[in-house]
Amino acid sequence: MGWINCCIKYCGGCNSRINRREIVKRVKADLCQFDFSSYSVSKKCDILIFISGCHVGCAMKLYEEEFDIDKVIEVKGLSINNRKVNKNELVEKLESKIIKKYKDSFQN
Repeated sequence: MGWINCCIKYCGGCNSRINRREIVKRVKADLCQFDFSSYSVSKKCDILIFISGCHVGCAMKLYEEEFDIDKVIEVKGLSINNRKVNKNELVEKLESKIIKKYKDSFQN
């Protein structure tokens, strides 16, 4: 795998059910072949990860028109792309989604 830019956009954290920053810290440590940075409209993002602490999904709600949905992974509390996950499996499932998104986007 080459260097892939994964941009991260967090919600405001008003009602978090998960530790968003700890999840991202663990993913960054495990997937060191990816470059993780904060999201901004002007930044080129190969994969865009929205991390919301609860089921509301505020991180993505304000940005729905600004990005290519095929590049998106959305974490909303204990769900990834609207599929429930076990709290103990959240990091592993997120990492799997990132790797799959990479393979789907760049190896076809």
